[in-house]
This record gives sequence, C-alpha cells and structure tokens, in this order.
Amino acid sequence: MIKTKYVLMSIKPCYARLIKTGEKTIELRRVAPKITTGDFIVIYESKPVQRITAICEVGTVLSMKIPELWNQVQNEVCITKNTFEEYFKGKEYGSGIRFKSVSILETSKTLHELSPSLLPPQSYRYISDVLFNSMLQ
Repeated sequence: MIKTKYVLMSIKPCYARLIKTGEKTIELRRVAPKITTGDFIVIYESKPVQRITAICEVGTVLSMKIPELWNQVQNEVCITKNTFEEYFKGKEYGSGIRFKSVSILETSKTLHELSPSLLPPQSYRYISDVLFNSMLQ
C-alpha cells in the first residue's frame, strides 16, 4: 500500500490567492518534492500573511526541460514568460504540480498553533499525517 504524502509548501500570498480562486492551477518548483497524484500540498502563505490557508490535492506532477514545461503550463501559472525564465534561470529541468482540487481552510492557522517547534519551510517540507489531520480541525 502506498502511503499518502503531505507537504507543507511556502507560497507567496499573491500566488496563494490565485490558487485559491482557481486562476493558478499549477505551482512551479525548481526542485519538486517526491509526490504523486493523490498526495496533498498544504499552503503556507509567506510574509506578511504567515498562515496556513489552503490544502490542495495533487493531480499530476510534471517534470521536464524548461522550454517544454513553459509550453505545457503557460496558461495555468499566472506569470509572464520572463518571470518563468528568471525563476528557472540556471536549471535545465523544472517541475509543475497541477492541483486536482483546492480546499480553503475556514480558519487559517499559524505554524505555532499546530506545533510550537514547526518553522516555515524555505521551499517545502514533508509533514506527518497526524500534523496534517490537526490542520483540518
């Protein structure tokens, strides 16, 4: 049996807002977590929000050369080609995580509320199913 993975991911508030409205359906990553369809991304909005605000179910994970990735995702990422190229500068390959569904938390939570020792991830970090389930309460 394959165990579901839960990933806490730092996302800038402007992009988190677009994910929550459904305009942005793919999150780009220079280095993607080892996840697959059915895993979950927990959105931690970075400064100034600094709260967990949504949970996304992973639909598909794309990993390919940068030009191919742009061709696949350009209509789903809500950024310009220049911004895309700047983000992936120096990389041959990139990843995109397509969301199957997005659930906005009724009450956003700080990391400290979930666990006093939990620090904001630089990019992402795996979390336990126990911690994930506590976010749903």
